[in-house]
Amino acid sequence: MSSRRRRVLGAKPYRNYSEDTLKAAMAAVDTGMTLREAEEKFKIPRATLNRKHRRLQLNKVGRPKVFSEALEEVFVQSIITAAAWGYPLSGLDLSLLVKSHLDRLGLNETRFKGNTGTILAGRFSTAPYKHFICKAFRKY
Repeated sequence: MSSRRRRVLGAKPYRNYSEDTLKAAMAAVDTGMTLREAEEKFKIPRATLNRKHRRLQLNKVGRPKVFSEALEEVFVQSIITAAAWGYPLSGLDLSLLVKSHLDRLGLNETRFKGNTGTILAGRFSTAPYKHFICKAFRKY
């Protein structure tokens, strides 16, 4: 038995096109091709082309992140620097670092209980810097 999940026959096909195909279809629509013609040529649903053409729903699905990618990168670099200097950080240290940053900005994030960023520790462990982060965190 295969561990890979298969689509049920008759189920709706979701996203059977690549980003390059979508960009090519949008370029064709921008140069004068109708949405119906683009749908037939590129095999992308007309509703999708219409949303992209009218610039609706361009945000990612789900709840937005608390910090920007750049700020998270600063946190990661700080952890790596502290580890290189011989001061490994614990999860509590990271939580307190995030809390002090949020308090300094005067923000109260409801996702973090008491403004402690314990959620971020899990995301950093899957970052491209996982090897460095694991060295940087010490266990209590």
